[in-house]
Amino acid sequence: NQTAPVKIGTSSWVQITAGALHTCGIQADGSLWCWGWAGNGRLGNGSTSPNQTAPVKIGTSSWVQITAEGHTCGVQPDGSLWCWGAAGSGQLGNGSTTPDETEPALVLPNPYVDPCTTGPIGTVCETDSAIYIGTIGSDRIYAASADESASLRWKTSVTSTAGTTSATDGLANTTAMITAGAVAHPAGKACNDKAPSGTWYLPAKDEFNLVWTNRVAINLAARGFNTTNWYWSSTELNAMSGNMQTLDDGFQSFSSKTDSNRVRCVRR
Repeated sequence: NQTAPVKIGTSSWVQITAGALHTCGIQADGSLWCWGWAGNGRLGNGSTSPNQTAPVKIGTSSWVQITAEGHTCGVQPDGSLWCWGAAGSGQLGNGSTTPDETEPALVLPNPYVDPCTTGPIGTVCETDSAIYIGTIGSDRIYAASADESASLRWKTSVTSTAGTTSATDGLANTTAMITAGAVAHPAGKACNDKAPSGTWYLPAKDEFNLVWTNRVAINLAARGFNTTNWYWSSTELNAMSGNMQTLDDGFQSFSSKTDSNRVRCVRR
């Protein structure tokens, strides 16, 4: 037995749930891992034995939420709900008490549809608390529920980064940053690393401007936006500067890439 915390491996985790004799967790890349007692198939690895003494990856899907008891249930990024393990009391939600499920099983024939996928601007997603801020073309853009914890630099040097000049496609800009060197692009890296990894990105300047354009519907204060400091966009102005914006008056300007500004990641 352990009377003090013991580090388990070297991976980064974003959520852990402890069930009845088993544990499951979601890593930073959205992957699901379980370990402990395998009875009733609660680990989700297709078997009821053997027990697992170290984390075992469950399938290849990404997950955003997980909870466990004598059974396990989880939510995938599309909002769909899956359960597995003991079914004896109907706890899997599939309308039956048998059989136990040894792998994640969809609870309902159709995935759960988060209201934010069809709701008006300002709607908050139930799955990850993201805020619908508007559209660019046919893409609905969602802002993270909070700023990154620290102000960050656009780049660690005043040099150009190829592929980062789009005013409307922050995903392409951020991908170009990561390809050119993630560590050299702290703001883009922070968004790219945000769980599930690769889903979030640093918004292009027109994408971030949606926050200002739709500020009343979004309710900036309630959603934790800062109206004093500057926010980075992923849009490069030139080799020395990146575009930024303040939510004080919506003014768009530019700053040296090595300056530190606030970051609010977005996804589609």
